[in-house]
Amino acid sequence: MSSAARAGAVVFLVLALAFAWGTKTGANSWAELSRLAAIDSLLERGTLRIDGSPFAALTMDKVLIDGHYYCDKPPLLQLLAAPIYAGLRAALGAPLTPEACPRAGRCAYKWLTFVSVGLPSAAAIGCLVSFALRRGYTPGRVLMVAGLSVFGTMIWPYSLVFNNHVPAAAAMLGCFLLALPAPDAEAGAARRVASGLLGGLAVSLDLMTVFPVAALGLLPWRHPRRLTAFALGAALPIAATALADFRIWGSPLPPYFAPHGYAYPGSPFADTVGGLRPADDKWRYAVQGLVGARGLFAYSPVLLLAVAGLLRVLRDRRRATFGPALAAAAGMLVFAVYIFSRTSVHGGRAYGERYFISIVLLLASFGLFALPDARPRRWLPALVVTVPLSVVSAAQGVARTWERTPPVLFLRTQPRLAICSSLADPEHVQTRFGEQDSMAPCWPSGEPAEQRR
Repeated sequence: MSSAARAGAVVFLVLALAFAWGTKTGANSWAELSRLAAIDSLLERGTLRIDGSPFAALTMDKVLIDGHYYCDKPPLLQLLAAPIYAGLRAALGAPLTPEACPRAGRCAYKWLTFVSVGLPSAAAIGCLVSFALRRGYTPGRVLMVAGLSVFGTMIWPYSLVFNNHVPAAAAMLGCFLLALPAPDAEAGAARRVASGLLGGLAVSLDLMTVFPVAALGLLPWRHPRRLTAFALGAALPIAATALADFRIWGSPLPPYFAPHGYAYPGSPFADTVGGLRPADDKWRYAVQGLVGARGLFAYSPVLLLAVAGLLRVLRDRRRATFGPALAAAAGMLVFAVYIFSRTSVHGGRAYGERYFISIVLLLASFGLFALPDARPRRWLPALVVTVPLSVVSAAQGVARTWERTPPVLFLRTQPRLAICSSLADPEHVQTRFGEQDSMAPCWPSGEPAEQRR
């Protein structure tokens, strides 16, 4: 094993231990409960119908199709997690119940989450470290980028709860790293198949990653064999997911596309795809989602350094990484445009701009290119400002993953632009913060914004 591989393995083990210690002990969101209902139904009743699951009555993230309730999420994560739960139950004797597990007891939820979410997250960062060291980046830079990719972003809190976004982000990063030119300048068919397999897995876990995955897959458009190899790899998880979707409601699309699926008694959702409607003011919604009270770069300003690294790569067409970087940038841009034009809730009642988790690791990896090796005085101030804000904000997400907790500092957009802080009155923000961010306290006065309207 090379020194780069050993370093990646060490990072993987350290993160795995951290996630094993920090993983939550019970579900606390409709999204988690809906997926757990599907896993419980698969194992206990051999069906994807969740009518008989004790989790079904606790979640609204479901669709009603032909008189039966189903989890409205893409089914692949549930299908993969069901045998994991079966193994855990056989080994630990731990049932999967709606109640939170005791800290000292055997906990199916905790270890199911760790294996399904925490381990893929740790593995992705370990692979990033190994890849970067093989490319000749200094260990200090590599470890800094790896650490901030986790503990300075939404990856940290969401690696501790059961969700599809983090596994999709891990697969998305792997797809990108394998799409980069190999160190020996050879792009073998096996490498392209593996890249396609991970890309297809990302799409199957989170359909919206189709934009960056498609861009990376079409990158060698002048080489039909490479395109075919990528497509063959991607076909396996996508076909498995489409088959499961077809068994649910006769369509290869996820159940949240089902017509009138959300028109069940007591449903809080619109009768639309995903139960969502576009925002009335898309520009303001985009500002909120980028730098406002639900802003990706407000929660994780270290990602601005990653954007700078991406731009550095795109400035030089002679770089071997230019093509993949361009494809990744185009895919992420279309991803963002789709999110801001077709949704309106920033991922619902949860920490951060949850829709963007699936591409966070892909974006964060460009932090490797952000900081020039010479003249550290130029980039040290950027680290001093962005790192504490990002880490503290991510820690807030760990404490309140399924609460609308605004960033440490953000741009308030209503009724006038202002710099605001979630630290001025944390309890007020936690309990009364709304989607339109009009109730978050603002700097410098610190008084609640609604009192100044």
